[in-house]
Amino acid sequence: MFKTKLLAVAVAMTAVAGVAEARITNGQGAPIDGNSELVFSAWDSVNGVGYTADVATTDRLNNFVSATTSTLTAGSTISTVKNTPLDGIFLDVALPSFASFLSKSSGSVMWNLMAGDSAGTDRFLVTFSVDTAGAINFAAFNDIGTRFDSYIGAVNGKGTHAGTNDAFDGYAETVVADGVAYAGNLGVNLGGVAGFNGSTAAALGESMDLNVFYGSSSIAPTAKSFVTKEGLQIVARTYMADDGYRLQISAVPEPETYAMLLAGLGLIGAVARRRRA
Repeated sequence: MFKTKLLAVAVAMTAVAGVAEARITNGQGAPIDGNSELVFSAWDSVNGVGYTADVATTDRLNNFVSATTSTLTAGSTISTVKNTPLDGIFLDVALPSFASFLSKSSGSVMWNLMAGDSAGTDRFLVTFSVDTAGAINFAAFNDIGTRFDSYIGAVNGKGTHAGTNDAFDGYAETVVADGVAYAGNLGVNLGGVAGFNGSTAAALGESMDLNVFYGSSSIAPTAKSFVTKEGLQIVARTYMADDGYRLQISAVPEPETYAMLLAGLGLIGAVARRRRA
C-alpha cells in the first residue's frame, strides 16, 4: 500500500512590497506531518483556466477528522472532532484573488475541496455532489492519493505557492498547458479515478456533501459520510458575498435553520429544567 506524500498547504498573503511567496509543503514531512490544509480547486474547462488555493492555515485536516484508526472504522459515518458552532458554520473564508481567475473564465466554473494525510492510516476529506459512501477498491484508493500528491507537487511552483514560507494562505492560477498543475486535472471524479461512482465537483454557488475516505495495507479502503457530533451531514458550498466568492463548511440543514433548531432545543431544555425545579 502506498504512502502518498500528501500536502500540508500554506501560501502567502499581501506583504508591504507586494505579494509574499509561499510554498505547498509535503504532508509527510516537516513542518506539518500528515496534516494537510484544505485545498480548494476551481476550473473552467471551456477556457482552460484553473485556480488552486489552500484555506484556513490554522484549521487543518486533523481539526476536522480524527486520525485515530478505531474512530474511523467504527460506525457507518464519521463524525467531526469539532464541536458544532451555534450557527452550524465550521468555516467561512474568502477565496483570495478569485475575481482575477473569474475574469479569465467563460463563467462555466466547477470546484471541489480536498485534504489528505499519509501518516498512519491514509485519510482523504473530499466533496461529493453524488455520494459514494461504501467500499472502494485498492486501485482506486491508491489512484486518489497519487493524483492528489502529483497535483500538489506540480502546483507548488505556481503563483504564490512558489516560495518557502508556509505560514499563510494563498493561491495559484493555472492553464491547461501547465499540465498536472492545472486545477481541472483534479476535477470531476478527481480527474478520472476509476473504481467508484459519483462526482467530486459542483458549479459555483452549489453545495456538496463531504465524505471521508480511509484505508491502509491492513484496512480495506472505505468511504463514509462526514457528519456532526449530532449526526447531521456536513457540506461545503461556495457563495457570493460583498467581498467576493467565499467557501463555507457547515452542517445540514443550512446554517440559518440550524441556528433556529439549536435555539428551539435550548428553549425546550430551559422549559424542562424549570418544570423540574
